[in-house]
Amino acid sequence: MISPKCHEVLDGVRLVHAALDHAAAKLNLSRAQASARINQKDVEASLYFRYALAKECALLLGHMDHNVKGGFLALENRWDGLTSEPVCLGLVVTRKTAALSALADSVTDAATSAIQQLLPAYSQVKSVLHIEIVDDQDVSKKAGLAALIGSLHEPPLWVWP
Repeated sequence: MISPKCHEVLDGVRLVHAALDHAAAKLNLSRAQASARINQKDVEASLYFRYALAKECALLLGHMDHNVKGGFLALENRWDGLTSEPVCLGLVVTRKTAALSALADSVTDAATSAIQQLLPAYSQVKSVLHIEIVDDQDVSKKAGLAALIGSLHEPPLWVWP
């Protein structure tokens, strides 16, 4: 069920600023300095940013839909450059709904639009975020990203809760 907070406007700029602030704090930099490092394709700054973006999106979706049990960042050990692959966020839910899928698409669009505006290195990227929704059935069948849950070779990084 979608929570009453769903009336809030999806603010992609707020999501991106929060992720930039996280990267800046980890690197003891200002937000502007962290942005500059990400635009220069600095791997460390970019990885902090990617982690925080996944966390902020999972947190937002978790607060807006009570079906969301957790969020994880997947396949980051395969990441090889600033614009090569979108951030891959897995959402574990009690049940999949069309409303949550639409909400995840809206979050993806808002984050992508804001990143394209705020970080020139991402201006030509089609999508900076991929959200895959998995339920207990997917986990038991090890389907899609759910196959990573419990993996010894490529374990996901839990970002929420």
